[in-house]
Amino acid sequence: MSHHDKIFTHLLCTVCNLPRVTQGRYDHQKSHKLKITCHACGDIIAKQEIKRKQSRVLPINKSTPTYISDISLLRQLNPKRTT
Repeated sequence: MSHHDKIFTHLLCTVCNLPRVTQGRYDHQKSHKLKITCHACGDIIAKQEIKRKQSRVLPINKSTPTYISDISLLRQLNPKRTT
């Protein structure tokens, strides 16, 4: 068996409900307590998360852009980003 062969589990992706979850992906997601997803659905979710987080990056006092995790602080700094 080559390293390109994928061993799929009997588990369904929690997004598309298809049995496309590989054993390695399942092991990784379970150990990190993540939602069990196939590669395609996980990629879509990751891209959505990147977009969401990009809207929370602001330059503070003309310095390096900083990720603002506190939503109340984000509202104070730039109310347009929270609507």
